Amino acid sequence: MKLYKFLSLFFILILSCSRNEVKQEEKNVIDSNIIQISQNSPILKEIKSEYPKEKYFQEEIKVTGIIKNYENSVSNIISPVSGKIIYENIQIGKYVKKGELIAKIQNNEVAKIFAEYIHQYHNNEVLINQAKIKLKLAEENYKREKRLYEEGISSKKDFLQAENEYLLLKEEIRGLNEHNTHLKNETEALLKTYNITLPKDNRFENVNSIIEIRANKSGVFTKKNIILDSNISANDSICEITDNSVLYAQLNIISDDITKISLNDPVEILVNSNKVLSKIDYIEPSINKEEQVFIARAKINNKENILKSNLFVNAIIKTQKNNKKYIFLDNNCISNIENNYFVFIDKGNNSFEKKEVKIKENKNNGFYIQNSLEKNQKVVCKGNFYLKSQLLKSNLEEE
Repeated sequence: MKLYKFLSLFFILILSCSRNEVKQEEKNVIDSNIIQISQNSPILKEIKSEYPKEKYFQEEIKVTGIIKNYENSVSNIISPVSGKIIYENIQIGKYVKKGELIAKIQNNEVAKIFAEYIHQYHNNEVLINQAKIKLKLAEENYKREKRLYEEGISSKKDFLQAENEYLLLKEEIRGLNEHNTHLKNETEALLKTYNITLPKDNRFENVNSIIEIRANKSGVFTKKNIILDSNISANDSICEITDNSVLYAQLNIISDDITKISLNDPVEILVNSNKVLSKIDYIEPSINKEEQVFIARAKINNKENILKSNLFVNAIIKTQKNNKKYIFLDNNCISNIENNYFVFIDKGNNSFEKKEVKIKENKNNGFYIQNSLEKNQKVVCKGNFYLKSQLLKSNLEEE
């Protein structure tokens, strides 16, 4: 304490030596709280007073939380076919745009479908060719038997037998051709599910059996389940893409604070040196039994990709419910001695009264005053340094 008073006196003496132009001609300190400045004192030119303002005080609630993804922000890319991975461009944490090529699969199913088609098609063609040869012979036999029957040389039985064999072979060829048509239509339908067209020449090398896999949304790769040259089955997971452009902060609210917050309350989410602004958009109606806290949610626009899912954060909720008006003074209007805060009231006639004030909070470049400072009391906001030095000097002289 003695050291503080000594330093204060020393400081005042230094000040008085360096500011000869504001040297006072007369001053009186009354009751240690009232300073009367002489009318001719140059100090008066340095002193400016103003009426205090009123501002709504917005209570700030400090909370902790965790960053999370919305459920529909995660997409699991599934393989539509079985096959071999012949190309992949997937890297955990890498950003990918919707529609970008991420993998190629050599489709084994396409090869099987086409091979089965060719096998059946060729077998059918062999049967058709054999039936055509038989049909040609049967047709010649039928014509001969018909002529002999008409000439009365051959029996009707032989004629009818030849005719029946000829007609059966014609029907067999018609059935084989129809089978070919059905086989082709069925194969085309199967290949269409893989966006592949059956080549007109039925050559396998003209069948595109490579399936391209593209990203179904923009985001970052958060899982990778394939490697190059490996085999994959239909409905297996290829990768996971997470859209982090919109996240939410899950905030933990203790019971004492839950009644103070409401929907649309502004929220500052603090991550290292970054500050992300949001609003409360959801409050759970009941307490979380495991954590014994209430849960509030704040949507976050994260297009700059500053935040990551599962990141723990601190946040400040600026409440709007039941806000009250308080006297608000700029920082330069408040004086402080050993954490005792006070102002100088301008009483007129060059008289200034020291008045202690109770600080509710120091923020927004000023102080919210909690005690009975009146709006109609002018407060010194410039030059109170001179008044404070006079007060300190008077107190030291009395001791």
